[in-house]
Amino acid sequence: MTSTSYEAFKYTISDTSNIYIGSKFSYEELLLNKEINFKFKNIVERYILAQTTGDTTIESDLYFMDEKSLSYQTYQQLRAKVKVNVKVEKKHLLRKPELIHEEQIMKVSDLVKLSATEKRNKDMVICELILPKIALLGFTL
Repeated sequence: MTSTSYEAFKYTISDTSNIYIGSKFSYEELLLNKEINFKFKNIVERYILAQTTGDTTIESDLYFMDEKSLSYQTYQQLRAKVKVNVKVEKKHLLRKPELIHEEQIMKVSDLVKLSATEKRNKDMVICELILPKIALLGFTL
């Protein structure tokens, strides 16, 4: 089975300490997915969808998020992190520097500090949302 690049970032993975959610999920698809944690679905329904629409993807919500939004405050409370691909310059001793794509894990607060133009200049692609299970457990509805 082949998958398109759009479907490549639609996944959920869970390990002992974190839940990893692909960034191409829309919030509506997230609520319909049976693999997503019930408590996170409730958090999305109550807090995140209060300011965004159901067809908004996690990627676009995180990309254009500002510090005043309820989504930001919710992800901040959940201590969420984001895996991104960023274009960086790799320097060599004898050759010219080259641009490569590098994976980085950022806190949501660090991501919000970057403006949309800075993100575009760095060729930033948001790959996944990382939620710590302990923070999800401690979040009160």
